[in-house]
Amino acid sequence: MSDVFDEPKVPKLRFPEFDGDWVRVPLNMALREKKSRNRDGRFSKSDVLSVSGEVGVVNQIAHMGRSYAGVSVSDYHIVENGDVVYTKSPLKNNPFGIIKTNHGPPGIVSTLYAVYEVREEHDPGFWGRFFELDDRTNHYLMPLVHKGAKNDMKINNARVLIDPVVHPQLSEQQKIASFFNDLDARTHFLGRRLDALMNYKGCLIQRIFSRELRFTRDDGTSFPRWEEKQIGDMGISFGGLTGKSADDFGDGLPFVTYRQVFGASSIKLEECEFVRIDKHERQNQLRYGDILLTTSSETPAEVGFASVVLDHPDQLFLNSFCFVLRPHSVDDLNPNFARYLFRSPGYRQLVYPLAQGSTRYNLSKSSFLKLRLSIPHPDEQRKIADLLLALDDKIDGVTKQIGAMQSFKKGLLQQMFV
Repeated sequence: MSDVFDEPKVPKLRFPEFDGDWVRVPLNMALREKKSRNRDGRFSKSDVLSVSGEVGVVNQIAHMGRSYAGVSVSDYHIVENGDVVYTKSPLKNNPFGIIKTNHGPPGIVSTLYAVYEVREEHDPGFWGRFFELDDRTNHYLMPLVHKGAKNDMKINNARVLIDPVVHPQLSEQQKIASFFNDLDARTHFLGRRLDALMNYKGCLIQRIFSRELRFTRDDGTSFPRWEEKQIGDMGISFGGLTGKSADDFGDGLPFVTYRQVFGASSIKLEECEFVRIDKHERQNQLRYGDILLTTSSETPAEVGFASVVLDHPDQLFLNSFCFVLRPHSVDDLNPNFARYLFRSPGYRQLVYPLAQGSTRYNLSKSSFLKLRLSIPHPDEQRKIADLLLALDDKIDGVTKQIGAMQSFKKGLLQQMFV
């Protein structure tokens, strides 16, 4: 086993104006346990904080919709801005708990949490970033925490601080913290832009399918009124896979899962699963433009959701909990238009009452095919689809930017700390 002093004393990536080794000391040289309680009633139940792995220290009511505090909060720990909070509860990605810095207003946490204040010669933002990476937090806590029979944490507050960490001087801590704050600000800006695009799309769909917003032909003349049609008259329908057992799944040919149909308006091949299909089997294969619909769910709200096949290999199949509507032609139903039609508010209002059941809800295919929907002229369908597809491209672009920023940040969190 290598000696701890052989471990690196500087990170792989560093700002050029700094040099020299980082210092290796117990964590209690940077943090100290804070024992102040809410005995004077400074804070009420509305000031109770929670700690989330995704968003950090947040007001419990704002984050969870209500306060889960007990009858009295007088023994709760006080958490000031800049204090560090350790949650002694296992999470999926953090089996030994999470450590987060409070970047928001002061408040209180229950006695199940440990609270630490950052010493004067250290920067709270740096230590918040130090423990932001799940792998680093888990690596630090794993040797310290002992779990009880009920998976509860067996560790006192002082013991959390006894193991060594490697850190720079205050000025470099501040530079690192400021850098990551700037990264977060950029990601937050992109998030607000994504929210704005999503809200705009929702408003646009509402106006289009309520026919408050109409399109015109290329020569400026009006399209005819939308025509009410029975769904069953626009195409044929058939079911998904039949006669399959659990042993048939795992490899073979791609099939669309129930979750894919419910989750997105178009199918992504990389998310498909696989099933063995014998060459002599008679199974329905999907085509471009097929509309896939959920027929069974644990909640009525999930029944009748639709996705559209827009790109697929020669052989693609469908989960047995779904069925297919295959339009007779693009003049009956444009597939790009259909992906928005079958998720529009008006359609959801019609299909929701068709979900029948108590513990599991099912959609009758015959009842569904009798539904009547207002459908525009084929050329207006195309114009609607083109507009919404262009908006979706923008949404996808911003989503990818956010993902790239998050990946970039994770890489920096790995390389800019020891």
